[in-house]
This record gives sequence, structure tokens and C-alpha cells, in this order.
Amino acid sequence: MTAKDPITKAPEVWFRFCRGFHQDFGFLGLSFEEELQSMLSGMAPEDRKALKRYLTDIIHSDLTDSQLGKLFAKGGSDIIIGSRQKQPVRSFFQYILDVAN
Repeated sequence: MTAKDPITKAPEVWFRFCRGFHQDFGFLGLSFEEELQSMLSGMAPEDRKALKRYLTDIIHSDLTDSQLGKLFAKGGSDIIIGSRQKQPVRSFFQYILDVAN
């Protein structure tokens, strides 16, 4: 995947998934991983497979971490990913993929 308009390649499930990351995410008092597991387990198997495939594509793309963050925001997320670690968005997407597997 190149850095040219990656949002146009996003499956519909990407937008539904990203919208799950809103200001009340974690409000139920669940751990982040429990909340994420709940989101993923509620998906149809074909949607989960499409999300995992898209995450794999963007993780291994030539997109910068900044571009990945914008992709997450364009998908509908209200959460800004920040960290002192190198490439926090790519690492976050890898974490999601690991939990999904």
C-alpha cells in the first residue's frame, strides 16, 4: 500500500471499528484489552477478517505514523494516539491486530 489516498482502500468495517474509539471508550470500567476484545468479538467473522487484513496492509505500508494517525481519525476515531515510543500509531495498530488474532 502506498501513501496515496489509503482511506479509499478501507473496508466499511474500518469505519465502524474506528467509530468505536470515542470519548466514552473505556467508560464501562473494562480494561483497554477487554473493551477491545468486546468490540472485536461483536464483529461478524468476515468483518473481523477484513479488518485484520486491512490492519496488516497499513501496518506494513510505507505510510508514516502521522499518516496512520490521520487514517484512524478519518475512520471516525475521537482518540488521539500519542506516546514517547517510536511510531506509536503503528504500534497501536499492531497491538489491535495481535488481540484480534
